[in-house]
Amino acid sequence: MTADARSDASPAALAVEELREQFPGVPLWFGLHTRMFWALVRVADSPRLVEAITPQELATAIKAPWWPWPSQ
Repeated sequence: MTADARSDASPAALAVEELREQFPGVPLWFGLHTRMFWALVRVADSPRLVEAITPQELATAIKAPWWPWPSQ
């Protein structure tokens, strides 16, 4: 995202861009209808959808050693 695009972007779009920089290769997005942050992560060779209220919560879930939660 360019500097001009960043100045015009919503706070959610900026947060997603920061998450994408932090977790390259992980599909991340903000749901306009759900108003939640989402990521598609791999756990034991299976894709898992992660939902979070805040970008910080999503980052914690992506890098948590205890993922998936709840433990199975």
